[in-house]
Amino acid sequence: MNDDSEKWRQAFLAVVQTGSFTAGARALGKDPSVVSRHIAALETRLGIRLLERSTRRVATTEAGALYYDKINHAMQLISAAEQEVQTMASAASGLLRLALPTAFGRRWIAPLLPAFLKLHPAVQIVSSYADRYVDIIAEQVDVAVTCGAWTV
Repeated sequence: MNDDSEKWRQAFLAVVQTGSFTAGARALGKDPSVVSRHIAALETRLGIRLLERSTRRVATTEAGALYYDKINHAMQLISAAEQEVQTMASAASGLLRLALPTAFGRRWIAPLLPAFLKLHPAVQIVSSYADRYVDIIAEQVDVAVTCGAWTV
């Protein structure tokens, strides 16, 4: 696929949505001749005429109406996907598995968890309290806290 395809699709969408090459070009911040060339290139690549042009108006052909519906829907899906991913990046979500020493976890961490969950409602926490070595890989633990003297 040609790297210019995105520009061509944007030009086509803008012309159909605004009803003219001039208004479409204005919406894109481009010269009308550039938009016209983009659409001509798109029609050449697809091998079919998408727009009927006259001095007074621009209208989609049957193929143009079908193409518009499909790519407009696709662009909306892409935009929604980008928004969802950006939201995921900005908000904590998912399952958080904690492994904590019994006394430390119950005394210092457990009292903080309700406030944390209130701030991050999309997070679920599973915490285990035990005074033992935790294999974070085998037990699929995200955060493990250990207390005691270090031995090497």
